[in-house]
Amino acid sequence: MMVSSIQLLLPLTLGMMLIASGMLKLRTPSATQAAAASFVLPKFLQSRLVAVALPIAEICIGGGLVLASGLGLRIFGAFAAVLFGVFTFLVARTILRRDVVECNCFGAMFSGHVGPPTLLRNIALTIGSLILAFGLDGSVGVVGAVANFDVSDFFWMGIVALLVGWTVIPRMKSASSASGASDELVGADWSGQPIPEAQLTNSTGQAVTLRDLSSKQAQLLIFGRPGCDACAPIIEALPEWRAKMHAAVQIKVVTSRSLESLTKAYAGEAESALHDGSSMAATILGIPGVPSAILLGTNGEVGAGPAVGQDAVIGLLDSVVAAVDG
Repeated sequence: MMVSSIQLLLPLTLGMMLIASGMLKLRTPSATQAAAASFVLPKFLQSRLVAVALPIAEICIGGGLVLASGLGLRIFGAFAAVLFGVFTFLVARTILRRDVVECNCFGAMFSGHVGPPTLLRNIALTIGSLILAFGLDGSVGVVGAVANFDVSDFFWMGIVALLVGWTVIPRMKSASSASGASDELVGADWSGQPIPEAQLTNSTGQAVTLRDLSSKQAQLLIFGRPGCDACAPIIEALPEWRAKMHAAVQIKVVTSRSLESLTKAYAGEAESALHDGSSMAATILGIPGVPSAILLGTNGEVGAGPAVGQDAVIGLLDSVVAAVDG
């Protein structure tokens, strides 16, 4: 019966998506923490405890959508609607702020920069969850729908399962391999690659390319913004880091916000700060969010990075200091 098939598809799709998302997020809690910082969430929501609790909650909600029926399905649908609704709000806010953020909304399998497609996807998922929460689909649940299947239903559902498996399994294998490689550097590694021809604007309003910037002295660019809780400790400590590097490496803050707003928050960075208004440089370098850092060498190559997330940025700063002292 086609009605049973349709009733099956919505809770099964939402449930399996949440389960897969939760399983992949559990592999890379630091990436989830970096995403929370990039979305400018309160400090306590950027903790490792929350980064582990979130995917567990997703798995539980997803399991409930797959297994529950009747009132139970409506309750789990409401939980899913709240979860997807929060994601939708955060994505919409990020787009309005024009920030470059790596979503990590559904784990490494569908990771990418936040944009209009991300917003549309989350709106659709929220609507689907609300349909289940209010019982508008008349769904009897996955188990109940399967019990009413006839031969034709099993046939076309088998075809759907094969297509989904063919699309998703390679992504999951790729995400699993990537998660094992690094849990901190979630951006693409540019080390040893030529510095791209991206432009920034300095405090006097002049455009400067990344290559020209580091032609005479190595540059350590810190991507951050005012109002970013994870950025604040790093930017505030930059005078100390500069002293440790003995002028061997210049440290500059790069922001997608106005230089005026950065100056108000960090007056000491006014003269050296750089503006990436369209976030084009961050996009070219594969920097998903802030705080992030990248080291540009005088040889025209990227020395290290990008490092993404507070811990990774501090780790890169430590490594540069060690190299200078060595």
